[in-house]
This record gives sequence, C-alpha cells and structure tokens, in this order.
Amino acid sequence: MQVEGLLRALQARNRVEIDAFVAVFEAHSGAQRHACHLQERLTALQRQCAELGEDNEAAQAHLRAARNGEAVARGAAATDHSTRVSQLMVELAASYKQHAESSQQVIAVRDQLAVAVGELSAAQEALAVAARERDESRAHGCELAAELEMSRAAAEAAAVEAAARLSGRNEALATAEALEAENAQLVERLMAMKTSEVEKMNEIHDLYEDLQRQKKSAEMRAMASDLSAASAASMSSLGDAMRRGAFGGGTYFPARKRLAVRANAGGTHRVAFTPGGDVLATAGDDKTVALWDAGTGHATGPERLVGATGALLDVDFSGGDGGAGGGGGGATMVLGAGTDRAVRLWDATTGRALHTLTGHADKVCAARFCPWDATRAVSASHDRTIKVWDLSKGFCVASILCASNCNAVTWGDGAGTVVSGHFDGAARVWDLRRKPGAAADPAEIKAHAQH
Repeated sequence: MQVEGLLRALQARNRVEIDAFVAVFEAHSGAQRHACHLQERLTALQRQCAELGEDNEAAQAHLRAARNGEAVARGAAATDHSTRVSQLMVELAASYKQHAESSQQVIAVRDQLAVAVGELSAAQEALAVAARERDESRAHGCELAAELEMSRAAAEAAAVEAAARLSGRNEALATAEALEAENAQLVERLMAMKTSEVEKMNEIHDLYEDLQRQKKSAEMRAMASDLSAASAASMSSLGDAMRRGAFGGGTYFPARKRLAVRANAGGTHRVAFTPGGDVLATAGDDKTVALWDAGTGHATGPERLVGATGALLDVDFSGGDGGAGGGGGGATMVLGAGTDRAVRLWDATTGRALHTLTGHADKVCAARFCPWDATRAVSASHDRTIKVWDLSKGFCVASILCASNCNAVTWGDGAGTVVSGHFDGAARVWDLRRKPGAAADPAEIKAHAQH
C-alpha cells in the first residue's frame, strides 16, 4: 500500500511539472508557424522586386530605342513608361521597407524562439530530473516492498516462535504445578516426621531434665552441708576478728553507689580520672568527651570537648596511664580516639582542640599518653596498626603493622615498650627502641581464645 501511494504521488507530481510547460511548448509552436509565414511573405516580396527590376530594365531599353529614332513616335509611350517606372520605384521602396519590417519581426521571432528553446531545455532537464527521481522512487519502493516482505516473514517466524514458547511455558507451568503438588506432599511428610522427632526429643529432654534435677539436688545437699560447716567456721573467725578490732584501719568496701551521672547520649564507651582523681572524663556515642566533678557529679571545666565526627571509644588524661600513676607537668591534656579513624588532643582547661592525628584506616579503639613523656602517645586501630605520636608536632613517629585487629594498647615498663591486645586473643609486647621494622617480631602471649 505504501508503494502504490508513493507511485501515485510521483505520477501526480509528474503531471503538474508537465502541465507547467504546455503553454511554453504551444508558444514555441506558434512562434515557429509565424516565422514560417514571414519567411514565405519575404520570398514573395523578393520575387516581386525581381519582376519589377526586369520591367524597369525593359522600360529603360524602350526609352533608349525611342531616343535613337522613335522619340517623336513614342514620346507619349516613353512618358507613360517613366511614370510607370516612378510608380514601380515607389512600390519597390515600399517593398524594401516592408522587407526591413519583416526582417525585424523575423529577428524578434528568432529571439523569442531562442528564449523558448532555453525554456524548453530547462523544462527537459527538469523533466529528466523528475524522471530520475521517479526511477529512484520506484527503486526505493521496490526496496521497501522487499523489506516489507522480509518484515512480514520475520513477523510470521516470530509469531511461530512465540506460539512455540507459549506452548513451552504452558508445559513448564503444568510441570511446576505438578512439582509444587509433589513438594507439598513431601513437606507434609517431612513435617510429620519432624513432629514425631520433636516429640521423641521432648521425651528425651524431659528425661534428661529429671536426671539433671536429681543430680543437682544431690549436689546441692552436699554443698549445703559443706557451706553450713564453712559458715560456722567463718562466723567464728569473724567474731574473733571483730573482738580484736581488725577493721579499725583496714580496706573499705562500699555498700551502695555514690553518684549516678548521665554522661553521654546513646552510650558511654570509656571513663578516665585525672591523676588526682578529682575530674572524671567520659567518652561515648554522642561524639564528645564530657568532664565531670568526681565529688559532686556536676559538669566542670569546658564541660564537653567537641570536634569528633564519630563515636568516641577511648579517653585518657595526661600525667598517667588511664588515670593511674605518673605525673605530667604543664596543662592537663585529654586524648580521645573514635570511629572517625582519628585521635584528637584537647586542652582540658580551655576545651580547645590542639591536634587531630590522622593516619589510621579504620576505627581507633584505644589511645594512651606516655606516663614518662606527656608529648608522646600511642594508639591502636582495627586496621591492624599501632601508631606512636609526637604530640608537640602532631605527627606519627612510628607505625607498627600487626597480625590481628588491635582492641587495646598501653605502655609497658618504660617509654620504649608498648603492650597491645588483639582480636585473635593474643597480647603482644613491642620494643619501640629497635630499628624500624624490627618491632614486627614482638613477644607474644596467647592470653585468650579470642577477642
């Protein structure tokens, strides 16, 4: 259908282009006919001029004959001939004038003919272009028809394939339904078997619990007998000690809590005291280190040390390892380690952040000041590294690669020894005084099975 419509459109276009040149062709034919008529008229005028010339020559011959001896006899005839010659000359002049006008008309007609020929050539070229376009359109139509046939064939093949796939799908659905039914039967049988096994296991469990209760009852009776004897002996020795006043200057065991502080929002991961025990620091999920008066439980100093972008997992005061022992001169500093893979150093008096120590690739689980040198600190991370920091300059001076994730770190018996705890259950002792790389062979203690 598309090809037929295209052919009709081309034929209509061809008719329009041919009709536009019909008037040109007709004008050209009329001009040719007019030129032929003028040519015929010109030929007749030339023939008439020749005849007039012959008559003039005959008249002049008669005139000369009359002059030679017949002047008197033929004077009247000569006069008549002269008059006729004059008339013929006038007619000849008119004929020449008409010939000139005819020549001009012929020239004009020839110009029109040249224009018509040019227009005819342009029309023929346009007609040739239209013919080529028509041929190309026909060829394109043939190609489109071939493509249409191919598309129809492909559509028929696709329809056949779709029908085959639909048939396969229906068969697969039928098979799946059969398998589902069979699976449901198997599940029912399995559930029945499981129910039977559960009932048997419950019976065995009840029997085991009865045996355990009997065993525990026997053990409790034996322990009660032993505790009765031990209690009698303990009460006797306690009475003797009280009579002697042994608790006068002895150890104090608190019987109830002294203070309850809501330290961090979301959870508190670590607490630390100053070396004097008067200030408590807490680190938690709210990304801050909170400072508390250990005597009253109220916030003290700058109250909160901020700047961390993740939860804080450890905190330490300068002047001691975790608040135990040691004394550092100068201002009191706070060290915090967290999940943002950084260690931060604050001034505990002003709350100003002094350094942000970066370099770990995972969360930092622990950080400690050196009890013997407040300008040094050590940190441990889940990236399996331990780093030693120069706090006066704020950069790492040593990095140790471990075999397992680090969960805790502290200083050993001096500024050259570090002890770390790891995910694999081992505690490792590192000698920082050895050359770089040599500390990778630490003394290892397998303290726990894991963590």
